[in-house]
Amino acid sequence: MQVGISPGMAAFITNNAAIEVSVGVMGFDSRWVNQDHNKVVEGSFRSTSAKFKIDLFSINLGMSYYF
Repeated sequence: MQVGISPGMAAFITNNAAIEVSVGVMGFDSRWVNQDHNKVVEGSFRSTSAKFKIDLFSINLGMSYYF
C-alpha cells in the first residue's frame, strides 16, 4: 500500500489535450511479507516508512485528453 502527494502543473495544448508534470514530495509506504520455504521454515516481515522531501528522480510526465 502506498499513498503519496505529488503537486504538479497541467498545460493545455488544445481545448481537449493537456501535458502534465508532477514531482513526488510526500509519501507513505507500508509492506507486509509472509514467507514459506518448503513448508518447514516460515517467516514474516513488516515495514512502514514515510518520506517528506522533494525527490527529483520521481518526476512524472503525462498527457491527458478531455472529452
